[in-house]
Amino acid sequence: MPSLSPNALISKCKKQPLTILVMIVCGVVYAAFWQNGLDAISLWFMQQQFSFSSSWQLVTPSFIHYTPLHLITNLAVWWILCQRLKRYNQWFLLLLFVVSAATSNLSQWLVTGPEFGGLSGVNYALLGYLLIGFQLTKDEEFKVDPLLIGLLLLMIPLGFSELMGKYANFAHLGGLIVGGLFATIQFAVFKKQ
Repeated sequence: MPSLSPNALISKCKKQPLTILVMIVCGVVYAAFWQNGLDAISLWFMQQQFSFSSSWQLVTPSFIHYTPLHLITNLAVWWILCQRLKRYNQWFLLLLFVVSAATSNLSQWLVTGPEFGGLSGVNYALLGYLLIGFQLTKDEEFKVDPLLIGLLLLMIPLGFSELMGKYANFAHLGGLIVGGLFATIQFAVFKKQ
């Protein structure tokens, strides 16, 4: 079992500043705006009418969470999946984060409008990247716990069924697809050149 001492945790955090920064920003946004109502935040972050001058708003919904369970679940999955990518440069993770946040959020916005938020689109992109990366490279670093894979993939049809409430289903699908494409381009296209 890995050490959970304060020194080990601090060392891990220093090696993964983007992972920690995203968690902090999500927590601060949740705490700061909880009193003002998260519905107002969704409208502020993502507008009804899209404009390229405000394209940063395609990324910011990833920092919005509606309940403590929503926040904790997304941050836990973010942490677990980022551990599989810890050997990668933080700039690579930033690129994957921005591209997957923008595309997954755009997917959701096009179908449902601005009333959504959460890190799950990015988490599904990480999952897609790791699944396809493992298939193409057989690198054990990309291997994700089969139980987590099953749970996350099961959430997609459950989300569409609305048996457990409303989910950002198109962000989940968009993220999964863009993550898989990211890995395919990296490992199948660029490796051949």
